[in-house]
Amino acid sequence: MINIKSNLKNKNEFLNLTPLIDIVFLLLIFFMVTTNFIETDGVDIKLPEANARAVLDTENITIYVTNEDKIYFKGKFLTLSELKDKLKEDIALSPNKIVILKSDKNAKVDIAVKILDIAKSLGADKLVIATKRDDK
Repeated sequence: MINIKSNLKNKNEFLNLTPLIDIVFLLLIFFMVTTNFIETDGVDIKLPEANARAVLDTENITIYVTNEDKIYFKGKFLTLSELKDKLKEDIALSPNKIVILKSDKNAKVDIAVKILDIAKSLGADKLVIATKRDDK
């Protein structure tokens, strides 16, 4: 019988991918943990522009007014009287919270004044109208 030598060493040899897969999963977990997610309430408004600004770090109460003068509070559409009832509960729990009005720049000023008046009459000490920075 003739002995023929083959260049193939061992037919059972293969590339072990386990360490590579472990590293990929670790990187995936790292990026998922370090990613910041921006939370939005889903109300589409265009804020008016202003040069002065202050950053608020505390927990606050946010009210949205769309360009159709619809009022949204905690993601729900409300009338002025319903808003008064909901705000009464929140302001009673913590009167030190800042009430932020995020009103579309095309919304009527009248509705914004009424909302701020309701908040002030319920005991809110800090009232803020949100704007975006004017980059001009």
